[in-house]
Amino acid sequence: MSFNDPVFAQEYERKLGEEGYPGLLLEYVLQELHGCHTVVDVGAGTGFFSIPLARAGKKVTAVEPSPQMAALLIGKVTPDIKDSLTVFIGTWESWDGEDTDGLICIHSVYGMRNLRSCLLRMKNTSQKSLVIVRAPQGRRVMAQEIRDRLKIRKENIDFYERVSGSLKESGIAFSVRDIVEEKRIIISDLEKETDYYCNHLKAPASQRKEIRKCIGEISEKYHDGYVFNARHHDYLFIF
Repeated sequence: MSFNDPVFAQEYERKLGEEGYPGLLLEYVLQELHGCHTVVDVGAGTGFFSIPLARAGKKVTAVEPSPQMAALLIGKVTPDIKDSLTVFIGTWESWDGEDTDGLICIHSVYGMRNLRSCLLRMKNTSQKSLVIVRAPQGRRVMAQEIRDRLKIRKENIDFYERVSGSLKESGIAFSVRDIVEEKRIIISDLEKETDYYCNHLKAPASQRKEIRKCIGEISEKYHDGYVFNARHHDYLFIF
């Protein structure tokens, strides 16, 4: 994924919004952050958590390394929350803000070079940290279905093991919640869907026809379009 590509950043924002992201994840996060007034959102993206947290009365600092993603976030800030949301464009490792009541890192540990150090910093920065990673099993998502069918290789890292192992090595006590959500994703424009996954998977132009066919085959016909039955499986670490 090319989050520094402005076109891809916009498409990523559009796609997640159409799929109803963040769904149940936001409910879990809001529940766990009850009583926290200040929150830092590590790897905030375009604000799928930062903005609703600010609207819920939290004072939020969004830390986002991609200028393109941060620009989309800033563009979504409305007058009612402009004093409750601060955006820092940079990595978590480079952020030097004040300690907070709560911290969230939602699907943003994947690119961290020194995961153990980053998790330890989260623990030392906030009174309560929430880290969410995708489960290595029990998921059905379009990108992986296409990869499997077309034999597109990708290194599958078990981030549950990596995060839990890093926390144990650092002597940090934690608990884990298992989150599963089923979604019916409507595909109204097969060509646009194909373009998105060609970009997402960095597939050569020669594979576009195959990807388009694959999307149609793993989805069901639905009125004038298609529907894909997705299953998301995530782990929420609390420490």
